Amino acid sequence: MKSCRETLSKDPPFGGGKSELRTNHVSDPAAASLIAYQHRLAFGRNFRRARVSQSLTVEAVAALSGVPENCIQAIEAAQGDPRLKTMTALAYVVKCEVWMLLTLPDGVGE
Repeated sequence: MKSCRETLSKDPPFGGGKSELRTNHVSDPAAASLIAYQHRLAFGRNFRRARVSQSLTVEAVAALSGVPENCIQAIEAAQGDPRLKTMTALAYVVKCEVWMLLTLPDGVGE
């Protein structure tokens, strides 16, 4: 089984990416909203890739994490706005750190 780092670094979800956090200070509410959406999208895509690489179903993740299936599906589709506690529970199940699942592709959020 591949580690989370191997899964996410070898096949980035957006065609490129760095594994360090980007620290941006955004004063424009519209820009902040866009960046928040980009992070939700990155988390959902990265989480799904990590889940699938470990052959975990949504049902299995729900049972292991305590997060309802419909919430997991919404998060993977970037429709949900999960709390840190939820992201941590999901990351734990796929053996990743939350920051790894929030990693944005190159050029996004800069």
